[in-house]
Parts: sequence; structure tokens; C-alpha cells
Amino acid sequence: MTKTKIFTYVLLIPILFLAYKIYDGIRGPIMEQRRIASIEARVIDKLKMLRNLQLGFYSVHGKYAGSWDELTNFIKNDRFLNIQRTETIDSVDSRGIEYTKVKFDTLGTVPVKDSLFPASRYPDFDPNSISVIPGSGGKKFEIYGGRVKRNNLEVDVFEFRDPAPVNPQRRRNNNENALKVGSREEASTAGNWE
Repeated sequence: MTKTKIFTYVLLIPILFLAYKIYDGIRGPIMEQRRIASIEARVIDKLKMLRNLQLGFYSVHGKYAGSWDELTNFIKNDRFLNIQRTETIDSVDSRGIEYTKVKFDTLGTVPVKDSLFPASRYPDFDPNSISVIPGSGGKKFEIYGGRVKRNNLEVDVFEFRDPAPVNPQRRRNNNENALKVGSREEASTAGNWE
């Protein structure tokens, strides 16, 4: 063997090692970004579910739930009214103004679980796990339901917030950019990702 071949073989190992390190250095952050995006997408889906649940709770009880027990009990035991609205034009007067009669009929009730979480869309839905943050290892969303005073009126508000974001950018400044839906200060049902 010549010195050139020996030198080539000796350098081949560090070259392959450095190539792997460069590849892994590029691939690692990309895989981490994908993992964070996947978890955040699941958290956002759960926050949308919680918003719909809270709006349903409000439609039945006239206030937002302030605890997980209230929401879990609502899913398990409450029902929505199935109401039919019909309008009929009663008469038209000489000026051409129509008078409309509106009639509301209660046709029955539908369980909250079947209405908001149908088995076709959520086959493995468990009301007891509604508070658990996806990908967190069992941590729960923070829940708030209450009233705030705005323009001399008391307004019902709610907020669900992820207290331990996976994304390092959302953890800055005491989790100020953590994923959340609703607001403790404003009458809003929007999420901060929208």
C-alpha cells in the first residue's frame, strides 16, 4: 500500500464522522420543529374543542364554567334542547308592512356528549381527559370562567391556557405567548393562534 492510500483510509473515518455530525446538526432542529408543530396543532385542536364546550355550557347555563368538574359533569349529564323555529307571515296592512309570527317548538333533547363529541369524529373520547394537554404527559390546561366589568356592564368571560408550552418561544416572559383561547379581561372567544 502506498502512503496516499493509507492516508486516504485514515482520513475516511474522521470525514465520515464529520459528515454524520453535519447531517445530524441540520436534521435535529428540523425534526424538533416538526415535533413542536405537531404537538401545537393537537393543542390548538383541543382548545377549539374546549371553546365549543364552553359556548355550549353558556347556552345551557347562562354563564361560563369555572372548573373542570363543571365541564366534565356538563358533558356527562346535561342535554341540549332541540328547538325548531317557524316563521309565518300573519298579514300585510294597507301600508305594505308584513307582520310575522315566530313560533318556537321544543322537539326534544340531545345529550351534550353526542352533540359536541360524536363518536364518528371522536371515537375514543373520554370526558375525564378533556382537561389534559396533548403531548404534556398529563398536565392540565388552566381554566378560568368569570365576569369582568366593561363599560359599566358585567360581561361573562372564559379562558383556557397552556401553562407549560412545548415551544421555547412561547415560554419567554413567563409564558406570555402560551397558546390560549378566550380572555380573562375581554369578552373574546378567539384563540391567540388565529
